[in-house]
Amino acid sequence: MRERMRDMNGYTQKMISVVVFSLLLLLSMPVYAQQDPLFTQYVNSPLSMNAAYTGNRNSLALDLGVRQQWVGVEGAPKSYYLSAHSPINKSRVSLGGYLLSDEAGPVVSRQVHGTYSYLVRMSNKMFLSLGASGGVHLYNIGLTGLNLGDAADPYFGFNITNRVKPSFGVGAVLFTPNYYVALSCPQLLLSRFSYSGIDSGVYASDHHFYLNGGYTYVLNKHQSMRFSSLVRLLPSGENVIDLNVILNYNKYLWVGASYRFGQALAGMLNFQLNRNWGICYSYDFYTNRTSYFNSGAHEITLSYDCYKFYKKNKYRNFKRKSADKEEEMRSIRYF
Repeated sequence: MRERMRDMNGYTQKMISVVVFSLLLLLSMPVYAQQDPLFTQYVNSPLSMNAAYTGNRNSLALDLGVRQQWVGVEGAPKSYYLSAHSPINKSRVSLGGYLLSDEAGPVVSRQVHGTYSYLVRMSNKMFLSLGASGGVHLYNIGLTGLNLGDAADPYFGFNITNRVKPSFGVGAVLFTPNYYVALSCPQLLLSRFSYSGIDSGVYASDHHFYLNGGYTYVLNKHQSMRFSSLVRLLPSGENVIDLNVILNYNKYLWVGASYRFGQALAGMLNFQLNRNWGICYSYDFYTNRTSYFNSGAHEITLSYDCYKFYKKNKYRNFKRKSADKEEEMRSIRYF
């Protein structure tokens, strides 16, 4: 038994080393500066950021999110998100997938990904989730529809239609009952387009590295405060840092605020309507130069959790040392 435990610990350490080494290695690679959409309510759309969150709600979890920036401006950015994920009963494995559509002017990007995660118990009250995602990116760029001063510009005399590129990502999340820390790179493979014989570099993807975490401070039986942060690093230097604070009442009402350094302030309101349904709305007030377009951006997420097919899984529960009672893992929405 001891030998088996030693083998498991050795395997776990090797897996952690591989994930961390891969992410650090990719930080040194040259890239280009096309950015993926970033939701203010990233806790409600975690799979696009980190596949290791797959299955962490211990239910068949469905999320539908919409983000609209600069309302009233033609070609303003719009993002749509749909995901589904669930643990596999009597195992440490979870499976899921998501669809992500992003529109910004003539550029339309769509992503279709499947996700996988595997849980490793580090202690009675600590898990490490290791995740991977794979899928495709579909790009359409309508350059000919732009109004240009020089209609004969050779770089804008054509469209990019149905360009498909493969995608692969990895991530890890460390969970305890009160805090979590996560690291990921959801897009290891870069996409770059050459068209009409011109290697212009007009459109290219970029590596995105995410570091995020959160901590919950319990105020009393019915109230708690959650402090969280998100750092998105791009080799191009266009980094993003979010700080969030959310007050939770009885696990049914969340009121919070978010600050994105140098970019925006946001207010958030989340209702857990019942055990299955939840809805969250947020509004961004821009603080940078883009604020002259209008006052901000709207974002709304509808969530559904189905427990009908889920059975209690001893591999996914935090254990108490002095009692038989166990606590389930929680989504980052509930920390």
